[in-house]
Amino acid sequence: MELSKIKHCSSTTNFKGIKQVQKLVSETLKPETDKIFGQNSCWKLYQPEIFEQFIKSDKELTELLSETMELTRTYGLKLSIDMLQKLKNKKPEINKFYEILKTKYNINLETPPKVYRFVGKSEIEALKKDGKVTPQRGYWDKFDVTINPELNWGDYRISFKPKQEFSVLDKTSKMKENLGTGHDYFYLYEGPYNIDDVECIEEVYKHKR
Repeated sequence: MELSKIKHCSSTTNFKGIKQVQKLVSETLKPETDKIFGQNSCWKLYQPEIFEQFIKSDKELTELLSETMELTRTYGLKLSIDMLQKLKNKKPEINKFYEILKTKYNINLETPPKVYRFVGKSEIEALKKDGKVTPQRGYWDKFDVTINPELNWGDYRISFKPKQEFSVLDKTSKMKENLGTGHDYFYLYEGPYNIDDVECIEEVYKHKR
């Protein structure tokens, strides 16, 4: 695929049910978290603090996961999507939790969020010239990527296709948690990546002015 054929894109998410979640949160949580779920913001559920707030805002979900939440607190852990993914099919209430999210909020946590990389013009030029980009420094064979579409940490935002190797939920993918950032939205992707991995490229620096 030629770079010129990659379409321009805007911020998107694989999650649905944005309005239902926004309404739930605004009606039940504290004022400072009223607008925590705006448009295209359900990726924020990947932050444990927000995920727990979301669960506590729904009595049915809170009661369903009460035992799991108590267990995580006992061991000094935080309830997270990653943790539930590991417990899925092992505890009946976890499967029930996933079902409720789908039927009540139209949220499918089994669908991985979209992955992005924010870059400068030089990386876009390299992609255009060679058809692929190989890590040159830092993590040697890895790239910094994120599920947060709002960072704007570069002149361009690359959105990757929903391939297995870009799934943050699949432990056999090329996505690894970047524990050094201290932030739940950051990951390391084991490069290189090529132009066929790219869904679209958006010039974002204009929006920062």
